[in-house]
Amino acid sequence: MSSPLSPDSGGPGRALARFIGGPLDGREDAIPVARAVAGSTVTHTYLHGGPKIETHYQLHRTAEGGWEYRLKPA
Repeated sequence: MSSPLSPDSGGPGRALARFIGGPLDGREDAIPVARAVAGSTVTHTYLHGGPKIETHYQLHRTAEGGWEYRLKPA
């Protein structure tokens, strides 16, 4: 696994956050710095060809100063 991303690697005014676990594992999202608040949650909803499946992620600051969306336990 590569090292966590720096907070400014998402472009001007944006922070890059990596998803850890669940269906979005390994993906990255450039979020506005103003929205980069530890404890914030996002919900991923899967609707294709079956029942709706919701996965919840919580934003955490890494020890290196980057951001991660970690899978929230059910």
